[in-house]
Amino acid sequence: MKETHEDPPYCGHPAKRERRKPQRGDQYWYLSNSMFDMSRTQWDDDGTDEERWQLGNVFLSLEQAEHARKKIKEVLLTLHQEHV
Repeated sequence: MKETHEDPPYCGHPAKRERRKPQRGDQYWYLSNSMFDMSRTQWDDDGTDEERWQLGNVFLSLEQAEHARKKIKEVLLTLHQEHV
């Protein structure tokens, strides 16, 4: 077995997953400017697509986009709880 210095995924750290970038013409989901609406569009490999990709706002399924929205809501609520 190859020796590494990384913790295995079962030690409380999620496994790192490679993000798959859509190809020109593929459909993908993203969170809109309001961050609570999801939209689907076609990957045109243009500046808008690249900006969304750099921010991590490209999801290959509706389920992935819904999961991201849920996590963002949790983070926002946590931020408010820290300042109460």
